[in-house]
Amino acid sequence: MLSKYKQTRNALIVFLITVLFSSCAFAFSFNSILDIFKTKKVEKVRVVRKGGGKNEVPPVTIKVGTYVLHVGRYDLQSATYHMDFYLIFKCTPNCRNLNFEVMNAVNAESHLVASDKNSMIYRVQADLSKADNLRNYPFDSHALDVVVENRQMTNDKMVFEVDPTTTALDSDLEVVGFHLLPHWIATVSNHYYQVFQQTYSSYKFSIHIARPFLAGFLKGILPALIIISCNFLALFMKIDHISQRLGVSTSTLIAAEVFHLNLTASLPPLGYTTYADMFMLINYIFLFTVLIEVVITTYCIETKHHALAAKINNMCAWLIPSIWVILQAINWLIFNPTG
Repeated sequence: MLSKYKQTRNALIVFLITVLFSSCAFAFSFNSILDIFKTKKVEKVRVVRKGGGKNEVPPVTIKVGTYVLHVGRYDLQSATYHMDFYLIFKCTPNCRNLNFEVMNAVNAESHLVASDKNSMIYRVQADLSKADNLRNYPFDSHALDVVVENRQMTNDKMVFEVDPTTTALDSDLEVVGFHLLPHWIATVSNHYYQVFQQTYSSYKFSIHIARPFLAGFLKGILPALIIISCNFLALFMKIDHISQRLGVSTSTLIAAEVFHLNLTASLPPLGYTTYADMFMLINYIFLFTVLIEVVITTYCIETKHHALAAKINNMCAWLIPSIWVILQAINWLIFNPTG
């Protein structure tokens, strides 16, 4: 009996030990499984937080207005002009990070005139630069720009917006040597800097000026017309005065060259031809043609071919000016300087 009791006791002890180890192992595995689910749940929450765009802060919107007081002389040689104007900023929600820069300014001074939580007004005096197209010179027109950007904030943090209610031109505004057109243009675009791989909101305000037609004609075309007309009138002189015609032809050719140099002295070195260049080029061709005609007529007279000399003179007196008019009309239609 005693041996059976010991066997039963030992079996019970082995059973209890087995149950104890099994429960510990199950508890360990269960806790491990819970930890896995907890980890996956945390990871899932983290992914949702990372990918969600609902918490992103929208960019600050700044409305910009420009009030132009004065524009100085537009220097074609250096493509610069002085402008005195107000920049009026209206910020939503505030103007704390307003740090603007006039991008096309060679030299600029800005002074804060008035400010509050949602607006700032600056008085800006700047020497601005704008290389424009001069193909229609001396009947040229230009757009004078003011380009404003933020120094530090990209377009995902701050964007400009045109404010037409605070944009205008002063009633006494004039541009020396040009006619100021009454309309203005203001636009906002994204300026991408490839080197920095950043994009900034860019505000551009433009006014338009055009050279008066009468001023362009009197200073750029009329003197050349007088020179070429004097040369053509010499064709109607009789062949007996051929020596005087030779003097007129050479002097008008020299006068045209001097006038052309004076006409283009205010222009920068250009890589294309302007209307004035083509106008003078046609004049050079016909001034030289008249000179050749005078030389041929003189040769015919000296060789006793008076009939041939008279025939050449009569034909050229009408043919050369007519062809000149046709070519100048084509040149006008091609450039369309006042269109």
